[in-house]
Amino acid sequence: MGLVCADTFRAGAFEQLKQNSAKIKCPFFGNRKETDPVKIAEEGVAFFRKQKYEIIIVDTSGRHKQETALFDEMKQVQAAINPD
Repeated sequence: MGLVCADTFRAGAFEQLKQNSAKIKCPFFGNRKETDPVKIAEEGVAFFRKQKYEIIIVDTSGRHKQETALFDEMKQVQAAINPD
């Protein structure tokens, strides 16, 4: 299993997921300098697929029904990584 941090909105999301992945001894992918969560998700999934990981969890920003832009972002992430 690999963890991808595509939450570029919440302060501390990168560090929190990185620490949690270390605690459970799970590989982690993230990019603090990249601001596009779709690009991070795409790169992270490609990274783990190349290494033949069967389970890849992509952590994104939380969603609320009134945040249309975040739902659009989720659709973009879905289109980029094609989850199953």
